[in-house]
Amino acid sequence: MNDWSDRETRELIKLKTEGSNWSEIGEIFGRSAQACRRRFQRVASEREEILPKTPDFVSDYHWPEDVDWREWVDIWGEQLEKEKKIDPINTKLTVNLQRTKDPINICFAGDLHMGGGFTNHKLIRSTIEFILDTPGMYIALVGDVIEGFLPNFRSAEAREQMPASVKAQINAYGSLVNELLAENKLLWASWGDHDGMWFEKAVGMNVVKHTIHDRVPYFSGRGLVTIYLGGEKYYVITNHREGSRSQWNRVMPSRRQYDKFFPADLMVTGHTHSPSYQMDYQLMEAREAGLDIGGKVWYVVTGTAKTGPDIYTIRGWNKGVFGVPTATLFPDKHDVEMHSSPLYAHAFREGLLSL
Repeated sequence: MNDWSDRETRELIKLKTEGSNWSEIGEIFGRSAQACRRRFQRVASEREEILPKTPDFVSDYHWPEDVDWREWVDIWGEQLEKEKKIDPINTKLTVNLQRTKDPINICFAGDLHMGGGFTNHKLIRSTIEFILDTPGMYIALVGDVIEGFLPNFRSAEAREQMPASVKAQINAYGSLVNELLAENKLLWASWGDHDGMWFEKAVGMNVVKHTIHDRVPYFSGRGLVTIYLGGEKYYVITNHREGSRSQWNRVMPSRRQYDKFFPADLMVTGHTHSPSYQMDYQLMEAREAGLDIGGKVWYVVTGTAKTGPDIYTIRGWNKGVFGVPTATLFPDKHDVEMHSSPLYAHAFREGLLSL
């Protein structure tokens, strides 16, 4: 029984399209289910219109969809606001010392390189201890407080020079911050290459910043500090390093800050490992007109405790020179005096107080 009449073929198609299975259809025609299937497929290939318009199965496949750009923008905006909460980028700070009646000293300590193989750690300790023990003296950390050579740093020998792990260095930094804050000494801290930028490049975040920035004002770059001291207002522009450099003028980075950003009383940078400061007078008419800008200006560059010499620095840098330039600010007149060390600044202040 191999031939199919037209009537049987029409009945076969009707049964299948109505949902009968092949076993049922085979019983009706007295043929095998396989024979019925082959007949249907042969006719279907010749008469395409009899095939079902949709597959006889249901798929749970999720086809891609377009999302309106407004949804993306809203989501990203909300995410960014959350990121700002946990990782703020601050560029301004106000320090209120209006009740202070005596001059104060602010020590600018940069490039301490704690944990470095060629760092003079005895100088770091004696200097910090002196600041902690001395009344009227405050400190600002201007970056590169630790050595911070990460495992992926390009010079394996530079890492081998370190007597301390980066983990230990970060712990020491946190401990130092805690003690300075407990003694009401620390005004702010700043990023550096060693303790900021390298972490950002290697792991996508500044690990040092996230260790301390919930306790101390922290600048991830350039910061403007306004200090209210007695009846005076002072401005400080601070950044670990600036793009401008000059082999003839060591304070050029600080000098360029004044021209490009804000006419502050003190322009402070670090990074070059040799302390220097220079006095200037700018915008005298503005100061005489009663504005809060102009007059005596100091361009300041911090020194380093990484005095070496070590092969990493002497191939591209001068031997490091220790120095923590310290400024004396007055509460009853607008004036700033600079000193080469906290010790000299203290002697100057004590001499003023004894008059």
